[in-house]
Amino acid sequence: RRAGLQFSSASGRVEDCEIFGNVDAGILVEKASANPWISHCTIRDGKGCGVAFVDSSRGMLLESRICGNGCPGVLISGSAMPVVWRCTVHENRAPGITVEQNGRGVLFQNQIYGNAEADLDISTQANPVVRHNTLRNGTTCGITVHHGGQGVIERNTLENYYLAGVVASDGGDPTVSCNTFKYGELCSPADSAAILVHQGGKGHFKNNVMVGWQGKDVLRRQSVWDFADRSAD
Repeated sequence: RRAGLQFSSASGRVEDCEIFGNVDAGILVEKASANPWISHCTIRDGKGCGVAFVDSSRGMLLESRICGNGCPGVLISGSAMPVVWRCTVHENRAPGITVEQNGRGVLFQNQIYGNAEADLDISTQANPVVRHNTLRNGTTCGITVHHGGQGVIERNTLENYYLAGVVASDGGDPTVSCNTFKYGELCSPADSAAILVHQGGKGHFKNNVMVGWQGKDVLRRQSVWDFADRSAD
């Protein structure tokens, strides 16, 4: 592997660094005893992921900028459980953040926008806690949950997505509550929805606020689930 910086069963602090142009991840954190603190860094323009947490690793990723990478800006996989807090994740050529393969962790107060695919992708039994983030300005979706992915998605703002703010499909089963969905210029009256549940998707959706969606398609669904959301001007 040719990561810029690798923590394998190790801890330590990385602060105020610029890491760029790597073939593999800019920062790779792996194995159960790995638990570094990464703050105020820029991780950009690599061919792989910006920061990858794998193999039951932990760690704190704080107030860093992750952009322009060829794979997800942040990857959480293989039962990893990091905290990603107050980061800016944007314009990666894949999802902004991917949580997969039993990945867990907490995503809190991040700005996630303008990535080539979904800003946050949750799949394959991953179950992160996603709170107080702002996701915006995407030509596809804000959050996709599929192939057994779950997740607690609470008190986030999702704004201006062409397809949908949240999509649940193929056995995806998130809990989505107390979020704000804002209609924006990228939204299409014919094609957009605040929440889209289709192709075997499930989920629990409650107390979300839809801003600017009156008279538009707030929901599209092909499965039965509880719904207690409300629209607002």
